[in-house]
Amino acid sequence: MKGIKKTVEVQVDITEWNEPSNIKFELKGLSDNFTGSGHITAEDGNGKTAMTCTVEVHAGGISGAVLTPIIKWAVPKATTRLTESIARKIVVLS
Repeated sequence: MKGIKKTVEVQVDITEWNEPSNIKFELKGLSDNFTGSGHITAEDGNGKTAMTCTVEVHAGGISGAVLTPIIKWAVPKATTRLTESIARKIVVLS
């Protein structure tokens, strides 16, 4: 998959927001046929905040069989980038 890039449009609906440490959300692909859900947790420890983001994605339709291996490869990388981006914004706002 090296060198392949694709922009995917996703609708993210927050389903639960328990400040400051727990956010749950649902995903819906706008440009591709997939759905999913996830949550972000933040835990304070030794003066630092550890953030964890978990995402589950399900590809649908005829392309689901083709997309599933790509999703399994791409979602962890995208989740890491999302978590790091949120963490950077939190640091700026602190």
